[in-house]
Amino acid sequence: MGGIILMSLVPSKRVDRIYPVIPPLCLLLAAQVARLLKDDATRSRVLKWSAAGLVFSIVFSGGYAAGKIVSNYRDHADNLENFSNQVNAEVAAHHWRFEVIEGKGDGSQGMLLYLQKLHFTSPDEAVAQWNAGALDAWWCRRTRSTSCSRNCTARPSLPSAR
Repeated sequence: MGGIILMSLVPSKRVDRIYPVIPPLCLLLAAQVARLLKDDATRSRVLKWSAAGLVFSIVFSGGYAAGKIVSNYRDHADNLENFSNQVNAEVAAHHWRFEVIEGKGDGSQGMLLYLQKLHFTSPDEAVAQWNAGALDAWWCRRTRSTSCSRNCTARPSLPSAR
């Protein structure tokens, strides 16, 4: 019960702060149901409500998941995967030396996975590699691209696959 009171006082309702409250609530519910099942007078009513709650939770969770799948399919939520597949194909076709430039807290961590890299390269290191001719291509967030491009020396355009 203290977790519920605490959650009502905390202004931030982030998931990582809500999840620790759920297991104790489940244990509390299980203890209450077990106590009610011992009484023959309430057993049938508890079983009916438990079955109804289970059916409701299955329908609600299934409907929510199906709705998310349909909306992501409709909204083309696979754009990041398609983009990274095109980048990886270009890099492989041209044998480019390629790096991913780090972005501090800008949500670019997933690009390492999609672009099949093990670590980020700092902007200064990427510019130095580019200027030395040791790097053929790089990816960074649009917000960082101007500052990185400004420090790069001009090089001949690389051939395009298109």
